[in-house]
Amino acid sequence: MLLDLRYIQGASYMGNITTDFINATKKIHADVRAILRTLHLIQADVRAISDKGVSEPQEQPTEQKVQTTNHEQAKGLSGGSKALNVNEANGEQEKSGDTAGNYFYDLINSFKNTSRTSKFWFELVALAVVVTYTCETKRTNDLTHDTLDISQGAYVSIGRKDGIIAEFLFPKTDTHSNGGIVIYFQNNGHLPARFNWGLLTPIITIPESPDFPALESAHKFAPMTRTRNLKDGSTGEGGGVTIPGESLYVEDVVELLPERIVRQMKENRLFMLNGAYEYCDALGNYSCRQFSMFYQGEPFNRFSESSDIECFKGLTKISAPDPNVEYLLPCETKN
Repeated sequence: MLLDLRYIQGASYMGNITTDFINATKKIHADVRAILRTLHLIQADVRAISDKGVSEPQEQPTEQKVQTTNHEQAKGLSGGSKALNVNEANGEQEKSGDTAGNYFYDLINSFKNTSRTSKFWFELVALAVVVTYTCETKRTNDLTHDTLDISQGAYVSIGRKDGIIAEFLFPKTDTHSNGGIVIYFQNNGHLPARFNWGLLTPIITIPESPDFPALESAHKFAPMTRTRNLKDGSTGEGGGVTIPGESLYVEDVVELLPERIVRQMKENRLFMLNGAYEYCDALGNYSCRQFSMFYQGEPFNRFSESSDIECFKGLTKISAPDPNVEYLLPCETKN
């Protein structure tokens, strides 16, 4: 029974196929397999009966075989077609797991035959080339898009183009008015930037001295926001100003008496400022930076930047979020 052996091998080979996939295959081929199974069982039964009729006259059975044969004949006479039913039951057990196995066995053979042709390998190589080309094209397009965003977007940094980042200012006319410190931010990009900044700590003098108490600035850093009201859908913004592309933005830091400015400039002490700034643009670019700067007295008489690093994650977190609004990206994007 070579055909039966092939079915059993196919069922064993595909034993690891998932139950869901086998059930789906059975449903698709149910009608066809039912007809083929019936025809196969009939053919097997006819062959078994024919072989038995040819082999029995030539055999010299022992006493046990004669009794068994007589018993089977008696069962055949009394049961009519019972012999066929027994064979059919055995066939059903052998074939119960072969329905999906036969299909996949034929599928595998078909794949093996196809894989031997040069056309198959040519198409496989062509497919690999197409996939590789598609992935590389997507990567190149993404890189080009990112480069375009960077070159066309806003880019804000501390300081003017001549290198001055901050300076002391004296009153020009009224000597009784306060002077102060101003800081400069330059938008070197092409797009306008929504910009926000503030100090993180009081302004201190190092080494500390009672003659130079710490100063508090009105500009304390608080992250800018853009929100949507969950009830009526209205939007709102909190904090931030707009710096046009390729423009300079000047902001006061703190007011000082002119006498304090003079003493601060002449003393050999560091005048420290620590703050942060953030900005975004319509392309979705966002940046947050922390900075430190100090004033050096004579002979330098200038502010110098000591650090400019990316903000730590918790700095822009909303400390007391409003449950009635949804917090959006700080800048509205084109998408």
